Parts: sequence; C-alpha cells; structure tokens
Amino acid sequence: MADRLEGPSVFVRTSSDSSEIEGGKTDRKVAFFSRSFLTRLKEGGGWPALVKKEKTRFFENVGSHCFSSLRMVTPLVPFPLAVHKLEKHPCAPSDRFALDSFAYVMVWCGTRLLFDGSWGKDGSGNPLDSESIFRIGSLSKQVVASLFFSLAQQGKLFLDEKLVTFFPKLDFPPSFEKISLMDLLNHTSGLPTYKEDQVPKRYSSEELFKWGLSCPLHFQPGERFFYSNTGYAILGYLLEQITENAFDDLVRALFRKMGLFSTGYLSSQQEGKWVTGHKRDPSNRVTQEFGASLHQTKAFSAAGLYSSPKDLRLWYTRFLESDLARNTLEVFKNNPPKIRFDSQPVEEVRYYAGFFVQGNLLEHTGFFPGYLSQVVLHPERQAGLLILCGNENADILSMKKELLLQFKEFFGG
Repeated sequence: MADRLEGPSVFVRTSSDSSEIEGGKTDRKVAFFSRSFLTRLKEGGGWPALVKKEKTRFFENVGSHCFSSLRMVTPLVPFPLAVHKLEKHPCAPSDRFALDSFAYVMVWCGTRLLFDGSWGKDGSGNPLDSESIFRIGSLSKQVVASLFFSLAQQGKLFLDEKLVTFFPKLDFPPSFEKISLMDLLNHTSGLPTYKEDQVPKRYSSEELFKWGLSCPLHFQPGERFFYSNTGYAILGYLLEQITENAFDDLVRALFRKMGLFSTGYLSSQQEGKWVTGHKRDPSNRVTQEFGASLHQTKAFSAAGLYSSPKDLRLWYTRFLESDLARNTLEVFKNNPPKIRFDSQPVEEVRYYAGFFVQGNLLEHTGFFPGYLSQVVLHPERQAGLLILCGNENADILSMKKELLLQFKEFFGG
C-alpha cells in the first residue's frame, strides 16, 4: 500500500484551477429511440393530449404504470401523463429491440415527484420500478467527487493538493508533478482517456493506477480540458489508499447513511432487480450485456457503479441542498472556461467536480456497453431530471430535450 500524508486541518476550496465545461459530448452513444417520444399522441389512451397552455397541470407522486393517485397542485406546468411504451417510428427497424428502451425516467423539484415513467422489464422479466438497478456509467464520477469533498471537509486532504504528495515513495514522471486533485476532478490534468481495447479485461485498481502513470500527458496540467476516465481511475485508487477501504465499500457506506442500499457494485442479492443492457453488434444483431464483473476493469471509479432511480433521486436531492451544488455554478462567474483539447472546432467548456455546467444547469451523461444515463439539475430551483436506460442505442438526447421542454418552468427555457 502506498504511503499517504496525514490530512491537513483546513479545507481549501479553490477555483483557479477549475476547468470548465463542454456540453453534451461526453460518453455519448445515441441512435434511434423515436424522436416523437413524449410528444406523439396515441388515440384511445396512453398518450392523452396535454391540457390548455394557460392552465396546465402536474401530478404529484405518480406511479410508473398506475396513475390512481393524481392530485392537482400548484405551480401548474404541462407534462405528459404516461410513457407506457415507445411509438413505432417510420424509420425504425421492424424488430422489438427498436421499440424497447428498458428505461426509467424521473423529474422532481425538491421533495416533490413531478413525473415518474418506465417501460420495459428487468432481467427477471418483471416491469421496471424505482428500485430496478442499472449501470450508471459516468454518473459514477459525481460520487467520486462527493467523496473527495467530504474528505476535504473532514480535514483529511486539500483539493488543491498535488497528486505526488500522496505517494512520496513513488517515482512519478516529471510532467505529473503539477497535477492537483482538482485537475483530476475537472479533467484538466492532461491525462488521456482509455479505450476498451487498451485495458485488459481483469485489472486491479492498483494496476489501473500504474497504467495511468505510464501515460504521456496531452498538455501541461491546468492548461486545457480533456475528458479523462484515466484521471478518475487514479482518483478511485487514491480514495482507497487514503481511507484504507475498497471503493465499493466507501460508496455503499455513503449511501447507507441515507438509507439507500442499491448503489455500488452489483451484489448477488441484487441480481433479481438488475436491468440487462442491450445493444446492436456490428452485424446489426441485438446482444445483451451480462458483464456484472466488469467494474474491476476499466470502469472502476470512472464508470463502474450500479444504482436505482430511487437511490439516485434522493442522492441528487441531497446534492442540490449542498454547498457543492451552489458553488459549482459560482466557480464560473469570475473564471473563463477552458479550451477543449483536440476538438474541431475548438470549444470552450465548463466542467466542475463531475458535472458539465451549462448556464444554470448541471448535466452529465453516462455510457457503459448496453446502457445510457442522463442527469440534469437546476440547483437554484432544486429541480432534477434523471434518465436510466438499458439500451445503448436509445436517443436520450431527444428524451432530455423533450422533458426539459415539458418542464421548462422548473429548468428554464
């Protein structure tokens, strides 16, 4: 185990090295998912017309498939009543795969559930519910960032501390000496990201850490933005060394404090609620993703967690109440965005501790073979939107846009 420093007694929150964000180009694998999702009206139920523009409504505590507990509340906003299944699009393939998303969608404001819709079944053949378990891909990064901010608040580290100070006995490449924790959290370290074929199928966290140290940097730390799973894998290993606990144990302990038990690596007790991932292979055949043990490879702390809609909704609700959510927006008011490395055309991006920042919204997508996910948060209005999907060919960007339009009173427009 690598030596580590004793934690300092003061928490330093800096913004000078904060990278800034791009929008919507990370972890994206999107294709057909019926662009008329949520807007096409189906005769005879299922897709009822929205009420008048001047007097629209929303319903609280709406179940996924049962809408018996409808209650009119204020403020009044428009939204679709249900999403039982996808409509068939003229351009869609004719098989069932094109019509299933295996998805769960939630929209909320504070403690109020504004919309709750699902379609598809889990791996056991049961309809999806709020406790169905999905791979969440890069939404894992927000959990990593939260763990580091918690350690900083406990006085166990500085967020502007250099990575090398935690491993004094390791011989780091000279270019790594300037990399800070915030550089790793904000993707401004200069580290490349890894591709699936670059990392062996079985890699321990220490081996992945050492592999990361062997990578040449794209640029000097802090200069630009480059989305790097490698950086978050290094952060996961550092968490294990500082706390002397496995990453999965840290995550489960964090969520257990909130009474939540579905987030972490998949356990054998949870397999009955697992949503199987789906994708098309190069020959256009539908395949299922059963790789429950892949968290020990390239995914790890960068994209290896599982969670449920119920867990994530409460997690994000607590996050929206925290200083971190408010400070994420404040960081960029007086700091210019970073230039994206190796982008055509060159983009200025805003990213902070697990979120892309776009105006007043915090966003992130997640991808893992067979799965897609999306979260959008409005800290000032305490509003959140979550999409978890067991079909990597789903068009979650169109889903997100439509939901933001339907709930524009909560997210702006």
